Amino acid sequence: TGAMENTITTERRRILAVKFGLNEQYLYQCLTGRRDMKPGQAMQLEIATEGELKRSALCQGSYREIWPDLAATTEPVAAKKPAKKAGKAGATGSK
Repeated sequence: TGAMENTITTERRRILAVKFGLNEQYLYQCLTGRRDMKPGQAMQLEIATEGELKRSALCQGSYREIWPDLAATTEPVAAKKPAKKAGKAGATGSK
């Protein structure tokens, strides 16, 4: 699931859906990357929610192409796995 989905509770998603006239399952699908919202609608929601809902979360599959400047400054929406630490297995230290 997307990171935004992890930060918005089911109840909050329902409230936002009702407030903005959206189907709650459609909002869920957008927030989890299953569907992309129309760009204009995503922009309106980001503004109306003062950033609680992000364009990058509502258009996970297409926001990089639609808003390249946003893609350059935004962390990927999906949670990243922690980077593996460089192991010392290859470094023997002997000469």
